[in-house]
Amino acid sequence: MNKFKATIIAGVAAASLAASPAVHAETHPLNFAIVDMNKVMREATAGDQIRTELTAKSKQFHTELENQDKTLSAQKEALAKSRESMTEDAFEKKVKELQGKYGEAERLLQERRRTLDVASNTSRNKLLTEATKLIADIAKEKGYSAVFTQEAVLLAEPELDITDEVVKRMNTSVKKIAIDWNAANKAPVKQ
Repeated sequence: MNKFKATIIAGVAAASLAASPAVHAETHPLNFAIVDMNKVMREATAGDQIRTELTAKSKQFHTELENQDKTLSAQKEALAKSRESMTEDAFEKKVKELQGKYGEAERLLQERRRTLDVASNTSRNKLLTEATKLIADIAKEKGYSAVFTQEAVLLAEPELDITDEVVKRMNTSVKKIAIDWNAANKAPVKQ
């Protein structure tokens, strides 16, 4: 009798464990969505604004550096032409001054690159943060259990993709991401 009772108890326990996921699924169905974050960053109006502003600043920096390079080249030519009329010490002094200016130009180039990198990363992170907030809102509204990035999913039904909805909401609520050029200029150099 004890063996029979133990078998019944084990059977009831196994049945309740087997039914447990089904009961949980009935009360909490799992819904998933997928977002192509690269597409969001590419197609959102704010992403376009960021790219436009970064391109304009890059062109400004390029022009500035190009002008500096022309000035240094002219000074180098002038120094070469005046070599004959200078003493060796005076010439060496002018060469060192010019090398210092070239060093300064190289430092400025590196600084401009760093400024663009910092501004790009910071503004894109802000855009990503805004997109994530909108994705969280959509997930809450539609009852999604989880939202995955397109890169994390191997296969999925097309109807799970909410990218276009995210882009649409981004274009409605986040039209511009301010780029803080002062902060980008002051960002510390990573060693």
